[in-house]
Amino acid sequence: MFDPVALQPDIRPVDDPASPRYRQELRRATEEFESLFLAQLFRAMRETVPEGGVFDDGFERQTYQQMLDGEFSRTIAHARGLGLADMLYREFTAARPEPANAGPSAAAGDTTEAGS
Repeated sequence: MFDPVALQPDIRPVDDPASPRYRQELRRATEEFESLFLAQLFRAMRETVPEGGVFDDGFERQTYQQMLDGEFSRTIAHARGLGLADMLYREFTAARPEPANAGPSAAAGDTTEAGS
């Protein structure tokens, strides 16, 4: 039987949806989804811009542009720019009980932690 967790040992299922780890992973996943959405949005917007200009449209420029758009999308998503991650987080946690040790900041979706 195929086991995707065996292929990536750092991915482990979260047993308790009310646990702080579940909420932290959910916050990370919703921010990553918003980041991917923004990257697709940037890509679609760039396709509407006519080609030409000072710089030629070579492989290097396209690669740099994709990397820059990826960083922009991650930065905007992490700063809660569109609010898509927050809406998804609230939707996924609406029916879930709050963790027993969570204070008011955890209930508000505050994910300030060391290393972020």
